[in-house]
Amino acid sequence: VNTRDFSLSPTSGVTDSGPEGLAFISANDSPIGKPLLITANEISKTVAVFEINLPPELAITPLAASQNEGNLGNTAFSFTIVRSGDTSGPSSAIWTVTGTGLNPAAASDFVGGTFPNGTVSFAAGETSQTITINVAGDTTVEQDESFTVTLSAPTGAVLDPVASSASGMIVNDDLNQPATYTISASSNTVYEGSLLNIGVATTKVSAGTRLYWQASGPTITDSDFTSGGLSGEVVIGSDGRASFTRTLAADPLVDPDEVMELKFYSDSSRSQQVGNTLSITIKEPSVGVITDGNDIITGTAAGELISGIPTGTTLRGRGSRDELTGGGGDDIFALGDQTGAYYDDGLSANRGTADMAVIKDFTAGDRIQLWGDASKYTLVSALNSGVRGLRIDLNPVAPGDLGEAIGFVQAATTTSLSLGNSSQFLYLI
Repeated sequence: VNTRDFSLSPTSGVTDSGPEGLAFISANDSPIGKPLLITANEISKTVAVFEINLPPELAITPLAASQNEGNLGNTAFSFTIVRSGDTSGPSSAIWTVTGTGLNPAAASDFVGGTFPNGTVSFAAGETSQTITINVAGDTTVEQDESFTVTLSAPTGAVLDPVASSASGMIVNDDLNQPATYTISASSNTVYEGSLLNIGVATTKVSAGTRLYWQASGPTITDSDFTSGGLSGEVVIGSDGRASFTRTLAADPLVDPDEVMELKFYSDSSRSQQVGNTLSITIKEPSVGVITDGNDIITGTAAGELISGIPTGTTLRGRGSRDELTGGGGDDIFALGDQTGAYYDDGLSANRGTADMAVIKDFTAGDRIQLWGDASKYTLVSALNSGVRGLRIDLNPVAPGDLGEAIGFVQAATTTSLSLGNSSQFLYLI
């Protein structure tokens, strides 16, 4: 109850001599009076006036009622819920989305495949909240679609009778344009033993669409990939893209360059090609292709320096396993130089077989290049990938440390290979 000042004013024709009469009671800040009965001889009357604070009202309006759907990802439709009146306490309400109109939106039009819903809450003093409805983009040509966000079940508030719901329009932005497919490769020239990544970028293609690829060529067979198989499938992601990776097999044969064609199809029978055709040249590993990663290096018929360590590198083989094949001629396999050994990971408690060079075809006339002298190394009978041979260990510096594996000579034995044989080992100091 609020205390306020009131005044009495007699109605027309009423005097103080009559038995009774009417007067109007009105608050000082309100021109509208209320009738009050004054009986005979009454000169005053006490009136109790109660002022009731009504609960706040909730009203919802869209920030952008109409938006393009989009082709990928989601489009955010935002709605503002305003609380007016007495906001001294908390309030809340439930909001739900339904399809409405001549072309109602379906659950699949929203992210997650269901109609969104939730609760909007106001703390004391808060007057505005925003909710977001995420519409899923697609490339399907369709009619504009409508939906409504409705408030219900208010707590600590009432709903505005004319603004308890608001509408949104999902505008179709998919024209009758053809889908596009762009096929690309990590390189158009690849070497045996290296990775090949194939990607496809699309427009107007729905996420989840399957595409089917096929590799072919006059001399291309399943054995050209380590995983086997010249065909497969990919699924287009929400970004309109898909990719796959294959490792090209490194075989012991020296082949001429091979050309592989790779195509994508929209059907599993591979009769409807989409996008461009890739033409990829597969080359034999060569002495010139040397990286800090895992390399397969194959020499030619001439005598050469065979090394998996690129010039100027600071890693010097750390973290990589290189396969070295000399081919013909008297070759030198480099496992070190004047500044130190290659493939040393610096971990004294680790044998270090994860990074070393594997010499595949050491034969008479070939030599292994090392740093220092023979006293720094030990030859150890071992297995590598199931193949027996000799491991070359750099001796430990401190007692108790392990030797560091820097190389493995396939098929060699302690009787066929000797660190002290100058025709087999070359030391640089």
